[in-house]
Amino acid sequence: MPINDERLTPDMQRVRSGETQLFRKDYNDRQFISGGNADVILQPPERHLFAELIDGVWHWVNGCAECNGKERSSMTYIECEKHDVCRTCRAPRSQITATPWGGRHGWQCKPCADREHEEEKSRALAAMPEEYDELDYWQEDTPRCPYCNYQVHVEEIGGLIDEAREQECPRCDSAFTIEAECSISFTTRRKK
Repeated sequence: MPINDERLTPDMQRVRSGETQLFRKDYNDRQFISGGNADVILQPPERHLFAELIDGVWHWVNGCAECNGKERSSMTYIECEKHDVCRTCRAPRSQITATPWGGRHGWQCKPCADREHEEEKSRALAAMPEEYDELDYWQEDTPRCPYCNYQVHVEEIGGLIDEAREQECPRCDSAFTIEAECSISFTTRRKK
C-alpha cells in the first residue's frame, strides 16, 4: 500500500532502526545511519511492514518471510503477529516471559531451548563408554569434553590459552580443565 506522506520523495534513502523507518536525502551523513539526523521518521502501521520504493512511490510492504512463502532464518526479524511464534511450540512472542533464543529457523522460547538442550545432553552422555580413560583426551589436535566428547572450538575457549583453565561444556554443562600444549622440535643441517 502506498505511504501517504507528502514529505517523502523518490530521491530519499531509507534505513531501519528496528521497526522505525528513517528517510533522508543526504544518505552519506553518518548521523543518519545511526538515526540521529533523519528528514522523515515513520512507524509502520503494522510491525511486519517496512518501506520500499516501488516505481518512484514509497510503499509499505510485508517483510514477514513466511507470509512471502519463504523459510524463517536467523536473519528473519520482521514477522507478522501470526508468524512471530516459537519455532518449536508455536507460542506467540506476546505470551513468553524470558528472552527468546535466535536460531537458523526463527526464534525459540527458553523452555523449548532448555528442553532441547537437556535432550541433547542426555543423548551425548548416554553415548559415552562406561570406562573413562584420561589418555583418550591427551594431546589431541582439537580439544574435546571428557564427559560427552563434545568438540570444543577455539572460539568457545576465547582464543589460545597459555595456562590451564576451567571450561564449561556447552552441550553437557560439565566443567573440566583445558590447556594448550606446545611442542618444540629442532632441525639441524650440515654447514656447507
